[in-house]
Amino acid sequence: MLITHARYSKDATSGSQDAVGYMCDHTVRKSNKLVNRAPAPEILMGDPTLIRAAIRLAPGQHNYRSAVLSFAPKDVDVAAFNAGCAVQRKRVNHALSMWLEAAFAGIPVTNRPPVLATTHTHTGRMEVNLLIPRWVLRADGKIRAYNPDPPGAGNRALREAVEDALNHRFDWADPRNPLLKRLVHLPDWQLKEHAEAKRQGTPIPQTPRTILLAGIVEAVFAKSIQSRDDLLEWLTANGHPVHSMGKQHITIGGPDTPANQRMRLTGPIFEETFTDLPALIPQGGAKEIIIQKRFNQIRNSIQSLPTLWQKRADFNRSRFGLMRWPRLALTLRNWMSGPFTPLQIPSLRLDRPLQIQRIPDAPRPQPVPDGTAITGTPNSIGRGDLATPRRHRKPPIADRAGPVGAGQQLDFGRGAGDRNPQVALGNPVRGSRLDLIRRRIHALPAGPDEPGTGSSGMMH
Repeated sequence: MLITHARYSKDATSGSQDAVGYMCDHTVRKSNKLVNRAPAPEILMGDPTLIRAAIRLAPGQHNYRSAVLSFAPKDVDVAAFNAGCAVQRKRVNHALSMWLEAAFAGIPVTNRPPVLATTHTHTGRMEVNLLIPRWVLRADGKIRAYNPDPPGAGNRALREAVEDALNHRFDWADPRNPLLKRLVHLPDWQLKEHAEAKRQGTPIPQTPRTILLAGIVEAVFAKSIQSRDDLLEWLTANGHPVHSMGKQHITIGGPDTPANQRMRLTGPIFEETFTDLPALIPQGGAKEIIIQKRFNQIRNSIQSLPTLWQKRADFNRSRFGLMRWPRLALTLRNWMSGPFTPLQIPSLRLDRPLQIQRIPDAPRPQPVPDGTAITGTPNSIGRGDLATPRRHRKPPIADRAGPVGAGQQLDFGRGAGDRNPQVALGNPVRGSRLDLIRRRIHALPAGPDEPGTGSSGMMH
């Protein structure tokens, strides 16, 4: 399992609409092609309408942050997850909880913005997409810009520690396994384009970069290239003059080649550590040494998780909490034992149509004279001889025939016992939009002329 963050964060015109739509829509456009997602995305937590309103509240130039929990094909059985397998859904729920606690370290639940989480399983593997408005509510009640994934080595170490802890506990794939490195790197958009072509059964599009990289890899396995020096000679001999190179890359292009026409090549083959083939593809004892080294890294990373989290939590408490929030502390046992909040993703996909069964002996409605009050029996609730068995009943949202759309409202992350309907936004009598959002996601006391919004648990 790998945690990544997208670089898109601005919402000058309709960015929030596009971001929410990308996460929830069943059909999207990629590389000028329409992609139909089947199964359709499932909303695990959050309300699309609420997220759009929260994004518009964000101060500053950057309005939202998006992240992805990307699982390897064998990490999560997507068929079982979509069918309601408790084990699979609890594991994803735990991963989502850990990400939230790392992203909002030390910030009380009531001061966090709402978060939208959806699944993309049409690729045959699990992806949990997250959309986060970039703000928090400071201790004095003011909205302040907040980045859930700030730059810096400390935050990167915290994110990798969360990955290592989850992958170790659930035996998920290690994204930093040195034995699984690609010898050459392609841009992310190109990797996605190739994967989509494979799923559609269409030819993989070829570009000058892919053709060149394929030739280099073929030469390496044919032992025509056995070091970085051999690679430099091979590139020059095949009409690709080297413009510049660094410790981890080689840029090809003549001295007079414009910058936008140069090509930077990255991957283990292009690094200065490529001195011989065993250094590129370790075997025997060298392979065992690499495995043991990675094992020690994982162990140290997991053990450092509480310390890394505490450092960021103390910073958030000082900057945004103004030292008024209680100081929380999490041990390694807390991280590994279970979710920190009562966050509960739905036990079943709520966008599935309600299964209605026919009851043969149910009384059918009979015509009645005008003016007579209509009464119903337990098995004829105004729908003739159709009734829903009690054990199959789902929340009202599941009674809709189509999949959940971006504009529909859900119970975002609440338990199965809280089925109170959500109220609409926009009534000026109820207070500011921020007050509405806080009451909606944290079950604060209702405002004037506003019904109660149920109950929601808080961390610790």
